[in-house]
Amino acid sequence: MKILYFAPIATKKNLSFCPFITQRVIELQKQGIEVDVLLHGNLQIGKYGVGVNRKGIRKLFDVIRNILLRFGIVRLLFQHKRCCNHPLGSFSYYTELRFLNDIEFIKWYNRHNFDLIHIHFLGCAGFVPELHKKYGIRYIITAHGSDIHAEVPLGNQYEIERALNILNNADKSIFVSKFLLNYAKSFGYNGKNAIVIHNGVNTSVFFPMKSDIKKNSHYIGFVGHPIYVKRAEILPDVLFLVKKVFSDTRMLILGSEENDLIPLIKDRAEQLGVYDAIDLVAAVSPEKVGDYMRQLDVLLLPSRNEGFGCVAIEAQVCGVGVVGSANGGIPEAIGKNGIIVSESDNFTQDFANAVIDYLKNPLSQQVILQNIGDCSWRECVLQEIQIYNNIASIFSPIACTFDA
Repeated sequence: MKILYFAPIATKKNLSFCPFITQRVIELQKQGIEVDVLLHGNLQIGKYGVGVNRKGIRKLFDVIRNILLRFGIVRLLFQHKRCCNHPLGSFSYYTELRFLNDIEFIKWYNRHNFDLIHIHFLGCAGFVPELHKKYGIRYIITAHGSDIHAEVPLGNQYEIERALNILNNADKSIFVSKFLLNYAKSFGYNGKNAIVIHNGVNTSVFFPMKSDIKKNSHYIGFVGHPIYVKRAEILPDVLFLVKKVFSDTRMLILGSEENDLIPLIKDRAEQLGVYDAIDLVAAVSPEKVGDYMRQLDVLLLPSRNEGFGCVAIEAQVCGVGVVGSANGGIPEAIGKNGIIVSESDNFTQDFANAVIDYLKNPLSQQVILQNIGDCSWRECVLQEIQIYNNIASIFSPIACTFDA
């Protein structure tokens, strides 16, 4: 079986970008599925093929190129670009695909023997729903979070209709949390082709310590981009309040970048006198995150919104409990392995109290691992492969009246 992915994925310049896509592709290959990736779903089809948001000389180049294509000149040079050696795996990926018209794309698609297109994020869908209706190209869409709860605001009819076109016409619509599925239903999605499959965890990176050795101090941590939606600005206050009960507490903030909320966090920590108890660690390579996670007593996830909260699952696979907000898919991700804090006018105090309660009565590593079960990428991908097989068994290959 061969799948064409429309998805963001790590690049040579940013190896840590969208690891949950890269891990899927690597695991699919282990299971015998061949995968090609089109970066961001950058497919351009049209009479002149003028790229979106292209201006000036680049726009003129597009027009000239496609006039040449129209007359069959230098077709192979300009039809598409391909990079065969992805830095994190053996799979192939395209930076972009350009075709004079949809028939040219269908010919290319058939020549490469793709069985279906798997789109990750609604924003990468592009022309695929229309190709599905016109030519029967089969596609699956996976919604990950912001592409549903942020980019499809209730009341924006244009974005709603676009989302419904993508979701309702897919052979299967996958949501990484029940929260996202329910949000989609709230703006009119019929849910007939829906399934919930949580993101997986790289178990070669995230795994528990060998024993529950009690440390002499308490270590609480935040892992992710310290930005507004993650509510990272409250971290110094949380640490200050926790230290009133556990004076030996330190805090890890992993993923810090100076252009996020770090300057604000530093200033607030100085004001509260807890700056020296905070370990600010810049973004590290994905394979090193687990080393930091395993040191924690509890992970903090106070986000204002979150499609699912993969970091919560990663922490639990390391045997670490989580205190998180009641927003988005966070309660679903935490399950029985932590404490959920509802929104209130005193959220920071309530959140700090929850952290204190957890530190007083922490779950054992054994209990956490038993509650979380199998969250490996293998388990996630096997569920997706079952969907691929079901679709392939129901639908026949694309029937075209032109030569491929």
